[in-house]
Amino acid sequence: MSKLALGFHSLSLAIGIVAIWLTSSRVARFENEQDQIGQAQGQIASKKKELNDLQRKIASSILREKNRLQDETDELEEIKEVNVLNRNNLEDAQNKISQTEVRITELKGLVRSLRIDQNSSRDDLQKTENLLAVLRQEIPAVQRETELVISETEQLSQEIAESAGKMSSYSSITDSIKEHYSRTTSSLRKYARERPWLEPGEILNLQIKRLDLSSGIIALPKGSMDGIRDEMLFDVHFQNKKICKIKIKQAFRTHALAEVVPLVGRPNELLEVEYVDLVVL
Repeated sequence: MSKLALGFHSLSLAIGIVAIWLTSSRVARFENEQDQIGQAQGQIASKKKELNDLQRKIASSILREKNRLQDETDELEEIKEVNVLNRNNLEDAQNKISQTEVRITELKGLVRSLRIDQNSSRDDLQKTENLLAVLRQEIPAVQRETELVISETEQLSQEIAESAGKMSSYSSITDSIKEHYSRTTSSLRKYARERPWLEPGEILNLQIKRLDLSSGIIALPKGSMDGIRDEMLFDVHFQNKKICKIKIKQAFRTHALAEVVPLVGRPNELLEVEYVDLVVL
């Protein structure tokens, strides 16, 4: 019995020792796990701190990027405004260049026109000299005709004077003859003084120098030296086809200004031709 109790006691002791060892082992493992948990919590806290620092750095970086992006956006807008301003300046410069080119073209045309006018003036001067030569040649004939008319008139007056006593009633006839003589000599003088002249139906072939249909004004390269007078009417023909009608507004010595008679013909066709025939009306 005592052996059994001793064995039971030994078994209980062994079991107690095993239980103590297991308990101490579990306590040690628990403590070890607690240490690991504490270390893990410390690492988590450290990681949280690092994460917070990283979030603050990222937020600061994002804010800097936003500010930089805003600055670049503002700079881009300024560049766009500068580009628009430069584009407008470029367009203004191009317009000024175009206007300058147009002005240069107009000045070149004016220079050519002046050269043509100079050549035309030389031609007009030659025509004038030729006309004066013709008039000088015709003056003796006109004088002879005038002297003949005067001689005939004087002879007729002498015959009337001789028969005045017999035919006193012919005094009115004498006055009529004197008036006729006066008109004839005046017409001869005017006839010689106003040459050259243009008769109805005569044709002038000329070049249209300038034309403005908006105002209806036409510049003609011939003037009073060619017989053109103020208020004269002409039919304008091209290739034997009537285009329109013009009226001389003002005649100068070597050129004239005419106006298109409205509502007559097709004045727009003048833009398509250069040389026309003017028929005196």
